[in-house]
Amino acid sequence: MRKVEEAREILAALGLPFAQRNERSALTLLALAALSPKSSWRSTQRPLLRIWDIMAFIRARYGKNYAANTRETIRRQTIHQFEQARLVDRNPDDPLRPTNSGRNVYQLTTEAAAVLSAFGSGCFDAEVRTFVERFGALQEAYRQTRASNRIPLRLPNGSTVQLSPGSTTFFKWRSSSSSVLVSRRARQYFISELRRANAS
Repeated sequence: MRKVEEAREILAALGLPFAQRNERSALTLLALAALSPKSSWRSTQRPLLRIWDIMAFIRARYGKNYAANTRETIRRQTIHQFEQARLVDRNPDDPLRPTNSGRNVYQLTTEAAAVLSAFGSGCFDAEVRTFVERFGALQEAYRQTRASNRIPLRLPNGSTVQLSPGSTTFFKWRSSSSSVLVSRRARQYFISELRRANAS
């Protein structure tokens, strides 16, 4: 659907990570902007919406019927990142509302709405630049965080590899000459030994 693809273009332009450029995130963005398939981007609005309201809008306007248990997926894997990227504010009507409240609502920020309203016009690129210069790109922030969490390990041959923390069964270490798959147990051993050496 054209509107969904356009929403994905906007998310990419704003530097959202790849996982937040999918159909679910695009539809969520459209719901937050109250835009139907035939709406103009210039008619972007900023309603206060609960996750249930977002799902109801998507179902009514785009025919996508998400199961009830998808609510938490939308909150944790789309809305949370939208907050981090400054696309939405949570509870602007009552900032003291508890995080676990069933009345939590989300609203497009005025800056994000300005970007959406400009899509398809000659000032879209300028609006994107203004937004990214002010708030940064979430994808780049994630990349920097991952890089800062890597642990350097010097091998007996003098080369250095970067250990990247994670929960996967295997991970890659990289050096100037090789890329090696290492088991989780080996990774944990290397990290504990490195930390012990650094502490001594």
